[in-house]
Amino acid sequence: MLSPVTGVVIVPHSGEKAHFSPSAFPVDDYLNRRASGDWPPRSRALRDWSSSALST
Repeated sequence: MLSPVTGVVIVPHSGEKAHFSPSAFPVDDYLNRRASGDWPPRSRALRDWSSSALST
């Protein structure tokens, strides 16, 4: 069973524009990646991760 899609608005403290987190990515993982500087990922890595996450 797939989890419901969750829309989360990200409002950075740095003054960047508010935006939605990627819907195919767990929010906590996305926030951790942004905090560590590991975002945005290489496009292929995100595409591969999204494909595997959606197929389970």
